[in-house]
Amino acid sequence: MDESRVVYEDGGVPSGALRVGYVLTIVINGLLIYVVQNLVEWEWLPFLTEDFSEAVPAIVWSMVATIVVSTVYLFTRAKGVRILGEFVLAGFGFWATMQLYLVWPFDFSVYPNFDWDFIARLVLGLAVFGTAVALLANFVRLFRLGR
Repeated sequence: MDESRVVYEDGGVPSGALRVGYVLTIVINGLLIYVVQNLVEWEWLPFLTEDFSEAVPAIVWSMVATIVVSTVYLFTRAKGVRILGEFVLAGFGFWATMQLYLVWPFDFSVYPNFDWDFIARLVLGLAVFGTAVALLANFVRLFRLGR
């Protein structure tokens, strides 16, 4: 068996393909941080309001957490580290989606022929629910790991 293709569950170094994926994740999230911080100023999205800047810190911290966790994953795939990383990312994801939902920096009045507000609230509400479930599931996994 080709050792470079093995994914170790015991804390060994991740395979080459996984490492490339983590590096891409780090680079893409770095670029997205720049984009998110400038979206309002660039005015690319006509439905995005100035209130978006209130949600930016949570979104950026979520991406920073992804960069940190991906960096850790470059060096280990230990089960406990992976579960902790997924828990942390679920927590930051929940915070970011909740901030977007609570701030609601969207104004879809520029599209009067369709109720985009309802669709956006539904999708974002599902995202909040999904991240809450992921947070709870990963908390349970952490608890079970410690037993």
